[in-house]
Formats: sequence, structure tokens, C-alpha cells
Amino acid sequence: MLTDLTNRITRAENQIFTIKNKQIRRDLAKMLATIDAAYTEADKELVVCRRIQRTTIRFTELHKRIADLLDNLEQHITLALLLG
Repeated sequence: MLTDLTNRITRAENQIFTIKNKQIRRDLAKMLATIDAAYTEADKELVVCRRIQRTTIRFTELHKRIADLLDNLEQHITLALLLG
């Protein structure tokens, strides 16, 4: 369930480290840290989902939140890459 998000996070992380401007890279890394924290919470909730054998509302909300945060981060990365 989280593999698509994991791939997107890894790709974003790799793109962040290619940015030359230190300030922009630091700001994007902070955004990535927020996503990592949300991902950890979703991973914990996934354990609960497996235990009760159904998807919880909290997991669905966390998954959507992470996807939204990643969309925002990817837009910022694109802008940072265009700025050079």
C-alpha cells in the first residue's frame, strides 16, 4: 500500500540532493522530514490495519495527507530545479 509513496519519496530525496543552492536544499529537506514523519505514522497504522484485517479511516487519511505533501514537495522541487 505504501510502495508507491516510498518510490516517490526516494525519487524526491534524490532530486533534492542534486540542487546546488544550500538554502533551497535545506528548506526542501525540512519538507521531506515532515513527509517522513507522516510516513512513519502511516506505517504504524498499517500494522494496525493488518492486525484487524481491514483498512482504517486513519490510514486512509494519512495516505492522502502524504500524497498531498508529496505533490506539494514535487512542485517545489521542480521550481527549485528551474531556478538553478
